[in-house]
Amino acid sequence: MADGGSAVGEAVSPNRAKLNMMQAELDAKAASMFEEYSKAHEQSMRGLCTGSIKAHLDCEPKPAGGVAHFRWRVAHFCECREFKILSFLIIFINAVLIGVQADWGETASNEVQPHWLVLEVVFMVIFVLELSLKVFGFGNTFFSDVWNILDFFIIIASVVDVTVTLGTDASGAEHLSTLRLVRVFRVVRAVNTFERLNLLVRSFLLALQDIVWVLGLLVMFIYMCAVLANGFYGDSKALEQSGFQVHAHFGTIGRSMATLFQMMTFDSWMSSVTRPVGNVHTSAFFFFVAFVGIAGLGILNLLTAIFVESLAEQTKEGAVQEKKLLLAKKKALLRLVQDFFQAFDVDNNGVLDKDEIEAALVSLENPSYVQKFYESGIDIHAIKSALTFADRTGDGLVDYGEFCDSISMLENDTKKSDTWEILTYVMRTERIVKTRMNRLEDRISALDSKVELQLSSIDSKLEQLLAACPKK
Repeated sequence: MADGGSAVGEAVSPNRAKLNMMQAELDAKAASMFEEYSKAHEQSMRGLCTGSIKAHLDCEPKPAGGVAHFRWRVAHFCECREFKILSFLIIFINAVLIGVQADWGETASNEVQPHWLVLEVVFMVIFVLELSLKVFGFGNTFFSDVWNILDFFIIIASVVDVTVTLGTDASGAEHLSTLRLVRVFRVVRAVNTFERLNLLVRSFLLALQDIVWVLGLLVMFIYMCAVLANGFYGDSKALEQSGFQVHAHFGTIGRSMATLFQMMTFDSWMSSVTRPVGNVHTSAFFFFVAFVGIAGLGILNLLTAIFVESLAEQTKEGAVQEKKLLLAKKKALLRLVQDFFQAFDVDNNGVLDKDEIEAALVSLENPSYVQKFYESGIDIHAIKSALTFADRTGDGLVDYGEFCDSISMLENDTKKSDTWEILTYVMRTERIVKTRMNRLEDRISALDSKVELQLSSIDSKLEQLLAACPKK
């Protein structure tokens, strides 16, 4: 028994030594691997992170606890829903108070009452603090958004307004009334508070490029119809006798265009113009109805279609930007997974055997590795599950394709993980069953051959015995 135990110990010791050696090699590669990944990830994401506010929020600086990470957290705080709602409420209250002050806040000599001035200083301090937090959190990325630039100048204008008001005596208060009207533009800051509202305004501004051409088409059409209307009805004596003000409506080309524009907006187009003129000239019904149908319904609906298309383009552009950011992250993670696989593959043969998988699983229990994986955006449990269940063929070897497929199937989802595990076991079982069925078929075939051979031998022996027996 002692000899048997000694033999087992001698057999286990080399395996344990080999496992320890593999773990040591993995530990040696890990530090350089994570360092290379951090540099590659930072380089690949730098362009995207400085391109937009959303991309900046999605790029968490490393390491956690540094100044860059603290600024990133401040940026996240400024973009959280609670902070935006609070900012909107402050802007709304300030907008209401601006209207109240415009009615009751100034004296007869345009002097600002002291309590209103105190409120202005309070709001200015709040807005400056909000702007400072955003500039500190986003840095230069803050000025990559047009609305942030507008927000910046509105707040600067508020600071100038309050500063000039505090430094001006009563004799100069009259000249400040125009400057105070600039404060109403603070309401525009609410546009940048909510993403959907911002999207609508950006879509409207983008649509203005095409609207200019549509307005040009509309003016051309109104001008042509105005020339026709002036020629048809501008000198009609019958209309003058009926009491219709022909000269006021169609006396000149300009007045004809103004009348047709009024009709295009459906402003009493039937009762004020079409019916009085149509009662005298029946053809006017067809002319004005055709004009309203083309200009009022056709061209105005074309404007609506342009706005809708612009909104769709803006939404699509945001989706494309998110897709680019996601693709960049996937590329960086794919490179990291490839480095992991190469680090686990100690003998560099392109596959992981059972010893290498066991060494990798033991190494992944290291808390420092868990933290590094978490900072890289990969769940350590997904890597472990991928190593455990990636062997779909059941030969004890895992190649790079199986390893990547298992990670992509898992995606940190428990249900998908269970599904993948079941699929792996089913595929293994199916392979084993097929192998055993083939072996069983081969044995049955061999047994059939032996039985036939034995039966043939028995038949021949019976024939010999019958032949040897004497006939009576």
